Amino acid sequence: MNARALSRHRGPHPPPASPGPVPEPHVGPRDTTGQGPRMKGAVVDPILHSFLAHEHEKAMRLARQSDILDLEAMDTPPHQRYLARYRCKGLVRREDGAITTCDEFIAGIILPDDYLRRVDAMRIVHLLTPGVWHPNIQGPVICLGRLREGTALVDILMQVYEILTYQKATMREDDALNHQACAYARSHGDRFPLDRRPLRRSAMKLSLTALDPAGRGAGGPHVG
Repeated sequence: MNARALSRHRGPHPPPASPGPVPEPHVGPRDTTGQGPRMKGAVVDPILHSFLAHEHEKAMRLARQSDILDLEAMDTPPHQRYLARYRCKGLVRREDGAITTCDEFIAGIILPDDYLRRVDAMRIVHLLTPGVWHPNIQGPVICLGRLREGTALVDILMQVYEILTYQKATMREDDALNHQACAYARSHGDRFPLDRRPLRRSAMKLSLTALDPAGRGAGGPHVG
């Protein structure tokens, strides 16, 4: 290397280039859905994921086929949190102590991450309507009885409806959540159930008979 070249080489060095922003470290599995990174605590078990998707489909179908139930998922797929609104007749106790009928009830439902392995029935459903009066209810807790692991969401929705309308009720005070409501139910048993409608709308079947110009059907004379 000649002296002129060496002088140029030993001249002042340019300032180092800015390193630029450092990318955030990736935590958890890579997102391949285009919906953003997976939230902490989100479902990653493929069996549970499939179960929740299937339960969501069945439960929303029930809501579409019902004149009583409105159902809304409160989280992103796979859905584990729901808000259920029942337009049915039940009982509430007002602040002045009077027992009166009510025609709308709201319940929150949670299917936790370990739902296929263990179930705490007291933590699955919470009533958001205050003062509900029933032997199986001590708001916000509702006792559905013993639930098996992975009980279908549709079955839970059905059981909540049957309890709210007094189609089902615990009549033994030593087994009831609300002892006063239990005594009330025994003494007013002739009132129950308060709502006899099925939660799922019954399919209507129509049979049409073609009439000839004389007004007779295919099976004989038409009687109007």
